Amino acid sequence: MASTKINTYHCLCSTLLLATTHTLSSLPRRSSSGSTGLDNALILPLPASPPTFEESSENNDDLPAEGYTILLGLNRDSRPTLIRREDGFEKRYLFKCERCKAVAGYEILGEREEMDTDGDGRANAEYQGRAMYLLPGGMMSTEIMKKGGKIGEEEVDVRNARVAVFE
Repeated sequence: MASTKINTYHCLCSTLLLATTHTLSSLPRRSSSGSTGLDNALILPLPASPPTFEESSENNDDLPAEGYTILLGLNRDSRPTLIRREDGFEKRYLFKCERCKAVAGYEILGEREEMDTDGDGRANAEYQGRAMYLLPGGMMSTEIMKKGGKIGEEEVDVRNARVAVFE
């Protein structure tokens, strides 16, 4: 059974945000080219369901082939935020650090997710495979945090998006 490397990432305030089998700096980004005004966010695939482990199976892979991610220190806003774009509007659920409340990413409210299905003002909580968009410069790997390196304000510039994740 091959060992899978699990990467952990922290907010700039040092709170553990997520653990994933993905290396975030290698993930695709939302395009920021042209006049669409996209934010160059990393596209992190979230699996449809947690992996199942069967003790009886000898050929059981540890994690799904597409990877796996666990969100730890992130709180999802209960209400979507409406973003105006040149090509229309986009509804996003913001994910914030539970400690400092900095926005680390968002999830786009799609057509398949139903709003207010039971009249309580909350979206349907059924977990489906979807994508989370991580904002550039908003988190660092555990290795960078252990080194104790200082991250300057010029390095965390969302508009230029030079650094996606400090790894």
